[in-house]
Amino acid sequence: MTVSGGLGLLRAAKSINFTATATKVLGNSGKTTADARTSMVNVLVALLGKGTVALPMLLPLLNPVLVLYGDKVKGPQKAAQEFVSTLLGLCGKHAARLLLPELAKRTKSWQANEARMHILSKLCETRPKAMGTCLDDAIPIVTTVLKDIKPKVKKAAREALGMLCKIGANEDVTPLVPTLMSALENT
Repeated sequence: MTVSGGLGLLRAAKSINFTATATKVLGNSGKTTADARTSMVNVLVALLGKGTVALPMLLPLLNPVLVLYGDKVKGPQKAAQEFVSTLLGLCGKHAARLLLPELAKRTKSWQANEARMHILSKLCETRPKAMGTCLDDAIPIVTTVLKDIKPKVKKAAREALGMLCKIGANEDVTPLVPTLMSALENT
């Protein structure tokens, strides 16, 4: 099958049920399948190299990739970090909003939940205007994580909330941000 252009890539991926296959490979845990997980993430990184045309196919795979942050084998962990770094490099002002529904999905992996918060912080840092337009979607994602039992996750959520509050800064509200953050943590 010859794939030309972005539309061809999406058609080819759909025809082979790529997302389901990738999800299955990424979900196979254990040392014996670590190379397969690493290779799959490397394929995803290569697809990101095609540009934003691959995002509709790859965004649903974000959470399975984030779960690899807690993988017991270093190869899948490093590949997952490279995927996230490459993905964030592609995120323009509209792609940032597209990431939010995927970032709203909690997982059982505390490392994945911590990574979700770091991604939100990074988006605030690199795409403040884009994130400023979707605070109403981003803040609830963070507030649900503020009470996580893992201190690292709570810390990442607090940092993300602080970043979100900064980009939505309003002179009248800014002095109330610490109180607001404390209230959200304690509710």
